[in-house]
Amino acid sequence: MTESIEDLIKKGYRNWRPNLILGVPFLLDTIATIIIIILILIMLYLCLHGPVSSMLESIYYSSSSAFTPQFIQKALNILLVVVVVAIIAKILITLVSSFFVAGAIGMAQKAIETGKTSLGDMIEYGRGNFISLFFANITISIIYLSITIVLAIVFLMASGALIFFYINITNVVVVGLALLKIGLATWILYVIILNVVFILLGIILIPVPYAVVISHLGAIDALREGYRFFMNNKLLIFFLWAVISAVDWGLGLVFSVVISPFYLLNFISPLIHLIFLAILFLLYGLFLLLTITPLSTVWWTRLYLDRTIGIKNEPSPPEVQPPSQEPPSSQPEIYI
Repeated sequence: MTESIEDLIKKGYRNWRPNLILGVPFLLDTIATIIIIILILIMLYLCLHGPVSSMLESIYYSSSSAFTPQFIQKALNILLVVVVVAIIAKILITLVSSFFVAGAIGMAQKAIETGKTSLGDMIEYGRGNFISLFFANITISIIYLSITIVLAIVFLMASGALIFFYINITNVVVVGLALLKIGLATWILYVIILNVVFILLGIILIPVPYAVVISHLGAIDALREGYRFFMNNKLLIFFLWAVISAVDWGLGLVFSVVISPFYLLNFISPLIHLIFLAILFLLYGLFLLLTITPLSTVWWTRLYLDRTIGIKNEPSPPEVQPPSQEPPSSQPEIYI
């Protein structure tokens, strides 16, 4: 018998509460990502500082046009280096993130099925599933990139067709402000539609990492199983996603209200003010990372388990015993 959404949320919370260690994989993932980004930026600086400086000097001191074929070739080489380094950074971050996310899902499964989990479970599940999850994430990234490019081409063609139609109707060449308005309107519509598509696609693909770890599937099979799972449980998935989003939004609203008075601290120096606000945002981010993220992972894991292989041998919560009442004493009371 499958669980209702109310039971899923309540039991998921009970699974997470004694296992706060579930937040550790996400913390380690964030730290590792920051380290990778810092190393990549240092490498970019060391590789490109000299060429970029020489190009800027040639522009500044050149009396004629600096955009010679040699200059353009250098610029293209620098752009190529940036693109290659960005791809390498994306691969490294995805690889590391796949290990910790797979470990977190495995820890959540252990917490649900046995009532307790440990970092050993993170290492075990991460090591056994991170390759499949890595390729699944790379495939998903390619899907997102393809959608971005296709929609961009469609909107560019639509914008060109709109300008052509406007010229034919009015017999006026579109220049200046009119051209800017059409381009801006097309760009805004493109961004809105792209975000809506990404949100819907993100919801559809939510079950994919759980299919990799819990069902032990490869990347392509996990994508198929994730889509099948979504189609069979779309209303429940939308509802749980809405609950988690509402919790995030509510906490963000409370945080905004709490820190709003700190924006009025004009009597301290701007640097100290900025550092203080940065610390507050850092603490809030850590709070979300160590609480809401692992809790939502437990909820999604429980949903996937409940609707696929079932939750087996789950320990029942300890019963609360009523306070024992001592029987009245049979000895007579002595009054003095």
